[in-house]
Amino acid sequence: MSDVLLDLRLLLLRIFQRLRN
Repeated sequence: MSDVLLDLRLLLLRIFQRLRN
């Protein structure tokens, strides 16, 4: 579960950064 949550968090962060740019 931890790994999955971490992956999801990383994905969300990446998307957020892309939107910010």
